[in-house]
Amino acid sequence: MINFKWKKVGLITGLTLSLIVAGCGSNDGNAQADATVSEKMEYTITGTEPGAGQTEKNEEALVAYENLAGWKQDLSSAGAMLTQLSEAIDNEEPIVFSAWSPHYKFAKWDLKYLEDPQGIYGEDEQITTIVKKDLKNEMPEAYTIIDRFPAIMFEAIATGDADASLAVWMPSTHAALYDEYEGDFEDIGPNLNGAKVGLAVPSYMDIDSIEDLQPKE
Repeated sequence: MINFKWKKVGLITGLTLSLIVAGCGSNDGNAQADATVSEKMEYTITGTEPGAGQTEKNEEALVAYENLAGWKQDLSSAGAMLTQLSEAIDNEEPIVFSAWSPHYKFAKWDLKYLEDPQGIYGEDEQITTIVKKDLKNEMPEAYTIIDRFPAIMFEAIATGDADASLAVWMPSTHAALYDEYEGDFEDIGPNLNGAKVGLAVPSYMDIDSIEDLQPKE
């Protein structure tokens, strides 16, 4: 039986995000209706923390998609973002926000991902586990358990301030940080396949693609 004190193991878990859109559907689905929805959202993405992997992806999308000209991110925290999402859906108000899956919001609300023609958010991702070098020798029991389980603090792991992260999203969301610190940690492989980030909408919205959003005039 594996027996050790978990308090000695510094684990880092975290949430990474994609972009989700919630709002009221239109009957005609024309550009004017889409523009009205975009205007109601004040051309603003309700985001999470500054510096998060998905925050950077959102910034890439704002540059890559011409129809997102004039849009901006309103950054706060994951908790604050989810609160605003809940309130918006309760009132059937439009909202654009950062999100990710797997996450409980996809069970709580009926959501669908938007098509991403520019490929900014990539394809399905793997959630990978990384640990500090020599953890297998220093704490073999902890290493074994971590290796069995399905976030991001590359610097802390690289410097030894933390022992492991169970939520490194690859190959897209955290690729830049992975490349920056590669060699200073051990990658012990994916713990979950089929993770996804990207823009999404609730099923009652007529928007099907990121390109359906309208620029700020």
